[in-house]
Amino acid sequence: MEYQSFVDTFAIPCAVLKVEKLPEGICGRIWIHRTNQPYKEIMGPSVYDDMPYEELVPKDVKFENYCFQAAHFGRRMHAYVETAAFDGWIDQQMLPLQKESETVGYCLFLFEKTKQAEDDRMAEASIESAASIIKCCVALTHSDQFEENLKAVTKDIREIAGADSCRILTIDDEKKEVTTVAESIRMENIRRDDQHDGTIPYELVKTWEPMIGVSNDVIVTNPYEMDALEKRNPVWVSSMREYYVKTLLLIPLKRGKQIIGYLYAINFDVEKVFELKELAELMSHFIGTELSNHYLMDKLDAMSHTDALTGVGSRRAMLENIEELKKMKPAFPYGIVNMDVNGLKKVNDEEGHAVGDQYIVRAAERMKQVFDPGTIYRSGGDEFIVILRNVSEKTLKQKAEAMRQIQENDEQISIAVGEFWNDGTVPLREAFQKADNAMYEEKRKYYQKA
Repeated sequence: MEYQSFVDTFAIPCAVLKVEKLPEGICGRIWIHRTNQPYKEIMGPSVYDDMPYEELVPKDVKFENYCFQAAHFGRRMHAYVETAAFDGWIDQQMLPLQKESETVGYCLFLFEKTKQAEDDRMAEASIESAASIIKCCVALTHSDQFEENLKAVTKDIREIAGADSCRILTIDDEKKEVTTVAESIRMENIRRDDQHDGTIPYELVKTWEPMIGVSNDVIVTNPYEMDALEKRNPVWVSSMREYYVKTLLLIPLKRGKQIIGYLYAINFDVEKVFELKELAELMSHFIGTELSNHYLMDKLDAMSHTDALTGVGSRRAMLENIEELKKMKPAFPYGIVNMDVNGLKKVNDEEGHAVGDQYIVRAAERMKQVFDPGTIYRSGGDEFIVILRNVSEKTLKQKAEAMRQIQENDEQISIAVGEFWNDGTVPLREAFQKADNAMYEEKRKYYQKA
């Protein structure tokens, strides 16, 4: 059939692709057989008839699979994916055309570009995937238990795909750590000798990003594709072979353009690869958004509970700790240490507030030498409080004395220290007042001496 006049009838970019079927029954070479003018305008003047597609764009296993399914099995394939090659989103369809022979088939490839993800296009899931997507979305928002919700999603995806396992990882590039935040494992398919603690080295995970093709994922459905991946990343494939991984779907989870984690499934039913791919791609956007929002809230919460200048607990964190102490029944022994940085006003007046801030930071560092930072709170400008639960009176006095000794040996800093040990019989407000009075008595002596 003469395809040039056929593709010229389309107003959007399109091409007829020629797809080879190898004797092994897998996809062989793919050529860009004929193209229309809109296609050439987007892809550039280098396009020519019967051009091997990898001369135009990087080879992509998933794209090849789609073409193969359309050209040789008569399937209509559709995907709306983010792709690095176009710096945006591609809404693409492959439609089956008449085969030339048992080993050579054709498909019509049509696509449209969008700079950002469009809700209407993302909502065009197949009938087969729609129910699965709804089920996973419901699981993701089922309750306030964030990690439990993610576990439910991995379980749904694993069961839908018939996979051995499904996992969600997050990456912390500052700490160089990888964390498994949720996973679901089909235990009956896990061999005794391939069980491990789920830890994946950060250095290995960082090699995954270069493996992601123009279609924004990694898919392995047969030994030939695993061999092809091994040529690009032998260390990764070696680790997968060690744990008997035969098939893989890996999709990045993003905050904007930044990869913050991965969703992946292994040893899934290859007959369900297209449903799995569509489900996982759409869910990756929901999961990425939920992860970003969750960790942003965690970060904001941590910021509200941490004093920005010194890194010790904030006044809010201290008040929450006090509220917990009030609720403890029966009351248990605890110690309170009140500390106040002497001479801060003079430093601020004579040397400026920037120097005064460093004076406070230095004082806080001295406190951290004696007390666990998690027990120290900055309650005001130059005021700090330490709350020690289940501490003996002897230990409290030893720590308070150690604090006095450290600051006495530091000529550049002076801290007034007052402590009170409560055996649980003194009212909370009175206990804090006694520690405060003891601190002010030391402060008074300091200024009298000065």
